[in-house]
Formats: sequence, structure tokens, C-alpha cells
Amino acid sequence: MWEFKSNHPENLEPAATLESRGSAGIREQFTLEVRLKRVMRYRAFVSAFVFLLAAAVHSHAAGKASEPDLGPTFSGTVRAKYPGTNETMKGVVVTLDKASNTYICYDTDLMRVSLGWTGGFLKFGNYQKEIVHPQPPEVAGTPIFGSRPGPGWSRDGKFDDRRPNAQGPLSREHAKHRGL
Repeated sequence: MWEFKSNHPENLEPAATLESRGSAGIREQFTLEVRLKRVMRYRAFVSAFVFLLAAAVHSHAAGKASEPDLGPTFSGTVRAKYPGTNETMKGVVVTLDKASNTYICYDTDLMRVSLGWTGGFLKFGNYQKEIVHPQPPEVAGTPIFGSRPGPGWSRDGKFDDRRPNAQGPLSREHAKHRGL
């Protein structure tokens, strides 16, 4: 039989040697070790769960769970309602001034500045609750200036939209966006 001095497995002392007990002593030692390992795993699991729960509560209380840090730029489709319906299919939104919440959206397909605004950044839908295809974010602030969808770079002195069905990027001969 084993005598416990404390709850730690290092402090177990055999009352009789295993040689004198034979295979029954080995079986008893094996089952005791298995039980102790299970208890230790259970304690580790409970400790990890409590730690993660505390971190989640602290994060939610600090307001970090609802407002992710998106950094100084955002790339993607951006919807605006100024001037008129103004969707920028491949936009790059740049934060001009964080203190005054000033933003600008550049359209890499049409080589134009599609919108400049102040106030709120972008309204993202609640995609965690929606199962449908997510809609692009919409401008949340007050527009200061904007341009209608169309080429922002002239070709032969004209701003005619020569794209098929007015869709897609400008042709390589017209203008080519080479990145930021």
C-alpha cells in the first residue's frame, strides 16, 4: 500500500517493496500513477480555462473586443453615398489624421480619389451573426469631397470611360497602378 504525505506525487512512499508484492504491486502502482496523472491534467485544464476566461472578461471590459485595431490603412471594396452611389471596388483607405478622424479613399482600378471624409471610419456589418455573403463596409463619417465612378486619369486629354460595360480596371495603355 502507498502512504500519502501530501498531494504531490513526488512525496509518495511505498509501505512495502514491489519485489515482495509481485505483479499485484506493479498493477497497484500503475493504477495509482494513472489516477495521479489524470488529477494533474484536470488541474491544468481548469487552471487554463480560468485564465482564458479572466483574459476574455478583461478584454471585453476594456472595450477591445468590439473595436479591432485596423491600422493606418484598409484595402477592399468601400461603399459611399456621395456624390450619388459611389462604390470603390478596389479601394485603399488611408488615415490622414487620427486626431481629427480624417480619411481618404483611393481607387486603384480607376486611378482616382473617390472620397475624403471626417468623423467615423467605416461601418462594418456584424459578420459573426450573419450567414449571408458579407456586404462591403460603408463610410461612417461626413463626406468632404468625392468623385463619381470613372477614370481619374485622362487619355488624350479626355476622361472618357473606354472600359467594356464600364467595369474593371483601366487598360494598361490608359493608366497602370503599380502599388503603394
